Amino acid sequence: MVDTAPTLETSGAIAGTTVITDSVIAKIVGITAREVSGVHTLANGAGPLGAIRDAISGADLDQGVSITVADSQVAVDISLVAEYPVPLHKVAADVRAAVIAAVESLVELQVTEVNVTVKDVHLASDDDTTGSANTQVGA
Repeated sequence: MVDTAPTLETSGAIAGTTVITDSVIAKIVGITAREVSGVHTLANGAGPLGAIRDAISGADLDQGVSITVADSQVAVDISLVAEYPVPLHKVAADVRAAVIAAVESLVELQVTEVNVTVKDVHLASDDDTTGSANTQVGA
């Protein structure tokens, strides 16, 4: 990811510049999207092995997020795994609204678009490892 975030001029008596890098914007997007109800996680695109790696080492906060910054505008692409049976269009709309609000208030960039891709759905039963697989040997 190339940092193309604009330099924001400070106003007032103190001179200087503020640079907000693309990676910071992507992390804000990732954190915000994860907080939306119905989002299980952001997708890493690496499948089950990537999920295992992330569970062991911890996921990057900008995983599943791609941004493009030009002038004072940003376009966002997010890939996520949604909880089942939450309506997927509602999850996408809620993520879109939350990301726009966060980026526009924290970074003061206009969000031109937020594209949401639902890569998978997560079943609560996928986390259940105490099912009938346990067997008793010998008696």
